[in-house]
Amino acid sequence: MKNELSELQQQELSILKEFQSICHKYGLKYFVVAGSMLGAIRHNGFIPWDDDIDVAMPRKDYDRFLKIAPSELSSSLYLSTPREKSHILIVTNIISRKGGFVLNNAEKKIHTGAWIDIMVIDGVPKPGLKRSLHWYRYLCLRALFQMSHFNEVVDQKRKRPFVERIIIKIAKVTRMQRILNPVKINNRMEKLLRSVPYGTSQFAATYCGIYRKKEIVPRKWYGKGCRYVFEDTYVNGLSNADKYLKQLYGDYMKIPKKEDIREHNVTEEKNEIVNS
Repeated sequence: MKNELSELQQQELSILKEFQSICHKYGLKYFVVAGSMLGAIRHNGFIPWDDDIDVAMPRKDYDRFLKIAPSELSSSLYLSTPREKSHILIVTNIISRKGGFVLNNAEKKIHTGAWIDIMVIDGVPKPGLKRSLHWYRYLCLRALFQMSHFNEVVDQKRKRPFVERIIIKIAKVTRMQRILNPVKINNRMEKLLRSVPYGTSQFAATYCGIYRKKEIVPRKWYGKGCRYVFEDTYVNGLSNADKYLKQLYGDYMKIPKKEDIREHNVTEEKNEIVNS
């Protein structure tokens, strides 16, 4: 029996459809990725406890979308990107102006509307020293970006490796958020990631994804994409979704135990009902 969608999921599905409409109109390539790719395969839609939709676009298509979207999105939605100082996440979002939800992950609660995440697929150097240096430089910039919005995005309760715990403790004590400029940091990240073009690279990755190096896959796994059922619509997903999902999740058709489920801790603003 199909699970009934939460209010947040219903709104996100509506945003996804509008995003798809723009992509189809202008011939822009996109893929559902991560939990949304898994949901399409395992549940023909949302993972029941999931509270977001993840899509990704090759850098060239992403750049075109950023130029087109402001004039194409309906008045009930708006685009928010890391190129804006007020934007707190490392990914771009399409957000509903309706509001009604609260992100509770960090010290500061964020009031927001429903949203979808738009990630970028960039090229990755071949295995070796060049890839290692490229990855290390990116991780340093990513950490700085997150520190620039420390109170809004950093979950201090989450279990982390020793080094990350030390960095978070230093950021909290020094209040480095006050001196870091997220827009400048994002510009440096974009310059780094653009240095390996998606179209000519053997490997590709959604660098900002939560699975870190597992996000690095052969570019041919993306391919032209395939259609998958997602709730009452179809979405474009990876051509080789099986290998991709195995790399991210292992036995991806197995339903995880409750204690292994990673929640975003989103609540409805009016009734404070957890949707994740």
